[in-house]
Amino acid sequence: MSAKLEYLVSPGKVVRDYVERDMLQVGINQWDLWARAQYLKMDMQELRLVCAGEIPITLAIARKLEKLGRSTRFWLKLESTYQKDRRRLSGISSWLSGQEAEE
Repeated sequence: MSAKLEYLVSPGKVVRDYVERDMLQVGINQWDLWARAQYLKMDMQELRLVCAGEIPITLAIARKLEKLGRSTRFWLKLESTYQKDRRRLSGISSWLSGQEAEE
């Protein structure tokens, strides 16, 4: 048995869910990344990378994400908790791998 990191929900997934919800409320096609980025006053590439979990939510990004109805603090705490849990689970996974190798 080993802990797997895919059990964590990345902040990018949460951003994606909020963006899709808001787009429907303001009448923007949920597949229109450009319109979503414009709505958040973000660069399209930056939004794509955040939603994919490829870059962390920084203070500047969190301020833009406030438009989704959550505070800057919410987004920064979400990122911080995710990174902390990811490190913790990574350590557990490494430890478990070592235990399996000993058996």
